[in-house]
Amino acid sequence: MVSKSENSYQKIDDTLLTQIMALFHQPVDPSSLAITRIFYGLLMMFDITLERGMAIINVKWGNPDSCIFPLFDFIKPLSSDWMHMLYLSMIIASFCICIGLKYHFMTTWLAICYWYIILLDKTAWNNHTYLLGLFALFFSVTDANRWWSVDGLLDRSKCNTAIPLWQLLLFRFQIFMVYFYAGIKKFHPDWISGHSMRSLATHWIFSPFRTLLTIEQINLHIVHHCGLAFDLFEGFLLYFNTTRPVGLILGCYFHFTNAWIFQIGIFPYIMLATLPIFCNPDWPKHFVRKLRGHRQNYLVLNRYLFLSYRFNNSLNLGDTTINDGLENQLIKNYDFTMPYCSSRRKSSLSKRNYITFLFFSLYAVLQLCLPFSHQITKGYIAWDGHGLYGYSWDMMIRTWITPYTKITVVDNATQQYYDLKPNTFIHNIPTINFRWDSHPDMMKQYAMCIARHAKKFGVKKPAVYFDIWKSLNYRFQQRLVNSNIDLVSAEWSPWKATSWIMPHLNNLTWWTSEEIDMKMNLLDKTYNSSINYIADFPGFNINKFIPVDYRANVTVLHGQIQIQLHNYKTILMKNQSCLLPSNSTHQITVISNQPAVYYYQYEDISFQNKTTVHKEHKLILKKILNDSQRSRMLIENSLFHAVHHYFYLKKRVYNRIIIKTVAALDNILHEIQSFLS
Repeated sequence: MVSKSENSYQKIDDTLLTQIMALFHQPVDPSSLAITRIFYGLLMMFDITLERGMAIINVKWGNPDSCIFPLFDFIKPLSSDWMHMLYLSMIIASFCICIGLKYHFMTTWLAICYWYIILLDKTAWNNHTYLLGLFALFFSVTDANRWWSVDGLLDRSKCNTAIPLWQLLLFRFQIFMVYFYAGIKKFHPDWISGHSMRSLATHWIFSPFRTLLTIEQINLHIVHHCGLAFDLFEGFLLYFNTTRPVGLILGCYFHFTNAWIFQIGIFPYIMLATLPIFCNPDWPKHFVRKLRGHRQNYLVLNRYLFLSYRFNNSLNLGDTTINDGLENQLIKNYDFTMPYCSSRRKSSLSKRNYITFLFFSLYAVLQLCLPFSHQITKGYIAWDGHGLYGYSWDMMIRTWITPYTKITVVDNATQQYYDLKPNTFIHNIPTINFRWDSHPDMMKQYAMCIARHAKKFGVKKPAVYFDIWKSLNYRFQQRLVNSNIDLVSAEWSPWKATSWIMPHLNNLTWWTSEEIDMKMNLLDKTYNSSINYIADFPGFNINKFIPVDYRANVTVLHGQIQIQLHNYKTILMKNQSCLLPSNSTHQITVISNQPAVYYYQYEDISFQNKTTVHKEHKLILKKILNDSQRSRMLIENSLFHAVHHYFYLKKRVYNRIIIKTVAALDNILHEIQSFLS
């Protein structure tokens, strides 16, 4: 027997779920989502042609023997001709999404093709590509063609009809996650201390702040601290009506700034296009209604169908029987603030509504957990403590520098060894060059690919050794991989920590601030000198060549090292230095029981009178800038040439895309013709 209190709790729970479901499926105006659809389709055409590398398909996918880095090994690229057709179909799909033609088919096709491209090449993964792929999935399950679409013109039942609120909530939730998690991830010690984007404060976009703040203050407070605050609170500012104007202004400034500073494709513009989705769903119609006369009729497109939906189709509001007076009367007599689904609408909730709510909830939980999935997928983790750069929203936290990469192939049958250029079996594409040597899974894939190629060249039992050095956030350089382990036979699992990845020397992070001070003092004193900081592990060694035009001095900061030059050996301890001869190769081995830190100070001895020349250049520049009219003309000319050069390069890219696509189409037609004959 069920008690009265249990019945009351069950009734409360049922009422709460009903209210949540009612809000979740409440019909709203489709115009806001339609505007987002238009901008998304337009921007995706640029993303596919430029950012996805349509102009270099032949270079990237033309050679079937090139090493590639798919997420799963069974994913293979098409031939270069068919890849051109795939990209062309994505462009057509993006255009159809923009105008709202065959919307659901085109969005599904774009999502399939786009995620195929993403999964085919891990080296191109980043937060921006991942977000665009998610948006493609979102549009494939939403009805963003209910306003300003060709589908609405062809089928009047789709024109200006309402959409459920969850379709807007899906986009709002994901965009909120991008901002909020980016802020959470910026609680990183390097970001808080101002070391992640150290060189950004010198950009001209921050020049207004230089009247009040120094470069160091701009770097710490404006770039890092304000950047953290923006990401952390922007989603909240956009969500509430009272703070939304502030969020829109800050968002526009932030994304326009990113577009000027970074080369990150359409990401700043897609984020700008999604800002208004936090506004009232009918904000485009409020804007259109401010226009006069017949322009409303072309832009609103059958505005009465939405009223019909709000009245639960209880009235016959055909276009031929309704006029503006009746519309105003309906609006006056109907409370649009009343929730669409109330207690009298409880029976209208179908099983499909509950399934939609369940999938939305599961997706939300997945997105909340996925940025921290590196605790499970430990095989993708390098010594920065994070997995693949793609779905974690840790944007701009890490700056990588790769000063040294060496690949050695050893034939275990003959004990012969061969040194390879790092990108011997990879085409010279910047994204690939930048990513494969930072993640253990791609290192393993590349080592296996090199071994396959080595067997073709007569190496019977190939073993592949990597010696990769990295500098994280302008710290000292340190080796990333154990150079004594054969990566062909080495174990790798996505669920286990990679044993051949060297640990990050976190205990030496205190040296960062002293490192900066030493570099700045050196630059103030001399113009032709540079410093190179290195940290290495006990028992490991590195070979360095000093060019003929340079004089080098090595100084130990921590630990002990041994320097070997031909038959000469010497040991250096903390605070000891040694002058190294030019035009010679030496070897440094760490002999202490703990990691050693040392630095090279290079001086260009062929550099003559550089300081004098530099001062003369400063005087000339100062004289030019004192002439305001001339300086203004120089700026105008430089801007004109910059814009002209930009469009000239884009014109060349698109000309190349058209030529290659037409050639690929011609090849495919010949293949089909020969097959049919």
